Amino acid sequence: MDRLIAGQFPSAQSHQDTARTEFAKLTGWLGSSRRDADTKLVTKGKIISPPFSASLLQRDGKSYAKIQGANDSITIEFSKIVWSTFRPNVLGLFVTDGQGIVQARRFLATMTKSYQKILAKFPPNSRFSTEELYAGILRADGKAQAHARRRWKELKYDYGFDVDSDENRSSYWRGPSETPINDPFPRPDDSKLRQAFTTPVALAQLRMTGKAFVECGNCGAPIQFPDTQLAQRYQNDAEGGLHGMLDHRRPIQQGGDDEVVNLQLFCDVCNNKKMTACKNCTRRFDCDNCMWAYPEKVRDRRLVLILESELMAALRRRFGSDLDSAIPKILREVAKK
Repeated sequence: MDRLIAGQFPSAQSHQDTARTEFAKLTGWLGSSRRDADTKLVTKGKIISPPFSASLLQRDGKSYAKIQGANDSITIEFSKIVWSTFRPNVLGLFVTDGQGIVQARRFLATMTKSYQKILAKFPPNSRFSTEELYAGILRADGKAQAHARRRWKELKYDYGFDVDSDENRSSYWRGPSETPINDPFPRPDDSKLRQAFTTPVALAQLRMTGKAFVECGNCGAPIQFPDTQLAQRYQNDAEGGLHGMLDHRRPIQQGGDDEVVNLQLFCDVCNNKKMTACKNCTRRFDCDNCMWAYPEKVRDRRLVLILESELMAALRRRFGSDLDSAIPKILREVAKK
């Protein structure tokens, strides 16, 4: 007979308690994130009209959130829900495995009446000029909207709608879809995020490294945060100091949140490199063991190789997606000789 060691496996009750705790984030978001009574919810393939109600469903050991609106409903499986005050219009629902790696995700966004008016003005399969865009997107007082192009861009990236423009932004169009074709993008309020977290994250880094100045957690270059409240004595003003960035160790799209433990300091160069690495992740988003998410874990064991393009091409042809694991094996064989 199999024995269960006390505390080794979470009980059904603990699963239920966790689900209720996570679900409370959803109900709290629904109750506080709407700016007006006409605000709708959007997600990939759905637009739900108010009023809203939410219920927690549990079956076969899985948890589901059902959101009912006046016109439609949506049921989403979840094990983790992320809502941040720094991206108040977006909620992320995630299904994670035993290692916390995201297996499925779904984002919900609140869409106020102003964006609804834009969609009504430019229906599916419409095409129009810049002049028509600005004539159709007006401020609440009826005057010209100076940021009409930005509003149109936000419909594409922040809400997932099938809208776009040509390269020189002289022609705009909306595709055939009535609903978002992509997940809303959980864009943070960067300025508020930096003001709230730069100092505590920097102080945590300084305690860990014992250094006097903040530096990029990846390359070690001195970095500057001139637009925050970080004390100048912690910022090395030596020539060559790079612009500092707050970086999420686990990306928001993979269930990361806005907490000190999930934030680190990068220069803008390394931040862009990490963003590219995350978009093309070959590690199934195993962030806890990633050199980009936790560079301090591998800094003393990291070897950077700059190889000729022909050699890199040959290695990729031979090892393909296994290249990252193949190189350490080759080096171990060399070390034995």
